[in-house]
Amino acid sequence: MASEPRTGSFSHAGAVEARRVLLELGTGTGVATAWLLDGMDEHARLITIEQDQQVAVVAQAHLGDDPRVTCHVEDAAAVLTRLADEAIRPDLADTWVGKYTHLDEALGLLKEGGLYVIDDMLPQKQTGRTDTRRRCVS
Repeated sequence: MASEPRTGSFSHAGAVEARRVLLELGTGTGVATAWLLDGMDEHARLITIEQDQQVAVVAQAHLGDDPRVTCHVEDAAAVLTRLADEAIRPDLADTWVGKYTHLDEALGLLKEGGLYVIDDMLPQKQTGRTDTRRRCVS
């Protein structure tokens, strides 16, 4: 499901303020990716990850030539591990990884003052995570 206009608008505003390294978990066909890129300046960088090759091809066809974006077509959990030294600001999670699994790894990438946005959040069965406290990055 593509991001709705209000979510895209919010992502665009976050990208404008960040002007650094942004992370998108769940590229999909690139709707939210386009919103993020539109808000970024030429010095910002976007890392976007999509596991589904069929939808990633659509995003890459339309956005893959933008030098500010790096597209990974693989499991987001594997990429999160490799990004451990990156300072992300902000992060948009629109897939299971970062929402229901690997939340600590995703939050660990946030730079001080970073923003973590979770899109399309619906109640799900427990995924093994027992710590349900709300978290803030300051």
